[in-house]
Amino acid sequence: MDGKGEYNAGIACCLMSKTGAKPYVIKSRIGQRHPFITQDGEDREDNPNQYIANMRSGAKAGFRYFSIHNLGMVTVLTRGNGHGVMNISLDAEEKPFAQIPVAPSREWKSFSGEVCLEDGVKSLWFSFEGDGAIDFKSFRLNEK
Repeated sequence: MDGKGEYNAGIACCLMSKTGAKPYVIKSRIGQRHPFITQDGEDREDNPNQYIANMRSGAKAGFRYFSIHNLGMVTVLTRGNGHGVMNISLDAEEKPFAQIPVAPSREWKSFSGEVCLEDGVKSLWFSFEGDGAIDFKSFRLNEK
């Protein structure tokens, strides 16, 4: 995908909690610890706004692949009672190359942070670290 513009969090390739991934079975309860993809409204035609719900400390969402060129800032759109940072890394286990502070909000709110990343084709992993839980709607990749 192009390494600029806005992307919906519902396109995540990988999604896991601090304890790892869990398979989703239709009409089952995932539990309080695991993030999951959901939407407001009955179906995509009613209100097409899928997002990742229940991201708690240690939850990770991986997105593949972006052709990064001259990336300067990343913005995340979140809501919820979570307070902490959204770490961004190239792999689920790597140290973050950027951290974006996030704060509690009942409504969707944007938080941004500057990044320093070499150009190339990259995976992007977003990991929440903090207290409470956030819903993660989208992220925007902005050039310098």
